[in-house]
Amino acid sequence: MSPPLLMYVHTALRNIGLYTSLSIVSSTKASTYVEASLGKWSAYLVALTFLCMAVFLTLSFKADFNAQYDELKRKDGEGSHKNLEVWSNGVPIAILVAQVGIGCMLTLKFLKGA
Repeated sequence: MSPPLLMYVHTALRNIGLYTSLSIVSSTKASTYVEASLGKWSAYLVALTFLCMAVFLTLSFKADFNAQYDELKRKDGEGSHKNLEVWSNGVPIAILVAQVGIGCMLTLKFLKGA
């Protein structure tokens, strides 16, 4: 993998992980409130906002990486970058599945606390 692409992958995955974990932390903070209050609802709203940002970053990462991967295949030949196939398809899909699971958990916690 070329160094600029490797740096992009590292930075994108770090940012996706940051926003996903901030969503989990905000959700956990919201569940510490005993009764429904403005703090609880705002913590859920913050968690949802961070999760939406993480999903957007994941989708952008998938689109950008696929464009770069297609350019590498076109430039260097079809079989020279086979090991990048998992990065272009598998990793973003796995992250999105985890984020959808977190979103379902967040929704259930929100409805349960309402």
